[in-house]
Amino acid sequence: MPIGAVIGSAVIGGGASLIAGSEQASAAQTAAQEQATASQNALSTQVAASNNATTALAPYNDVGTGAIHSLADLYGIGYASQGNGTATTSSTGVVTPANLNAAQGSAGGQNVQNAALANFTNTPDYQFAFQQGMQGLQRSAAAGGTLISGGQEKAGEEFGAGLASQQYGNYFNRLLSLAQVGQSAASGTASNSIASGNSIANTQQAIGQSQASGTVGAANATASGLTGVSSAVQNSLLLSRLGGGLSPSGYANDVNTQAALGGTTF
Repeated sequence: MPIGAVIGSAVIGGGASLIAGSEQASAAQTAAQEQATASQNALSTQVAASNNATTALAPYNDVGTGAIHSLADLYGIGYASQGNGTATTSSTGVVTPANLNAAQGSAGGQNVQNAALANFTNTPDYQFAFQQGMQGLQRSAAAGGTLISGGQEKAGEEFGAGLASQQYGNYFNRLLSLAQVGQSAASGTASNSIASGNSIANTQQAIGQSQASGTVGAANATASGLTGVSSAVQNSLLLSRLGGGLSPSGYANDVNTQAALGGTTF
């Protein structure tokens, strides 16, 4: 068979291999992109679920933080601020809600304690009980003719001190209950963050693996097509030699042709 015909036949066969490799490469990239898109959708779902859970717990975290700060203030205990209290959003879309109370810090000390005690005596519960009690004392004093006297003033002071002692325990316990609500919310937020963080990290890894597998698959398919071209040329030339009985000069031309095509000589 003439060498030109051999090469033509090889090019046709190699071209078919190259086309097939190109189609395989495109299919690999398409499949990888579809898988990456599915993983991206899963990531969006995970982020949305995490944000919903965190947002639902945010008010309890905020109130609980304020309550624990108020308890610390009652005893003049200092504490540091945690951030600036504004909401933040991560690169994946995870939202950390605002917590204005967390942004408040205190150096502690007597002045802080005095202000906290003043806040306590201004609470509605204490004020209502104090006013009701004082009205009772005044009515009793009026009935006994001692409304304006030193004894009446002393009785009012003793009543206020006793009421403060009684109400302080209630006030402390209410703050403690609110702080415990916040603690539970913070624990739930932390658990949600850890779980969603792991899920999001796994999904991000899956997206990366999908994209990488598409790139590798496309490269392998393209390489396979190019290998098919080379193999087609070499096989056609070999068959031509075996079946056509090339002359020495023809054999030399065959060798030179293979060398020009980057093939293997025999």
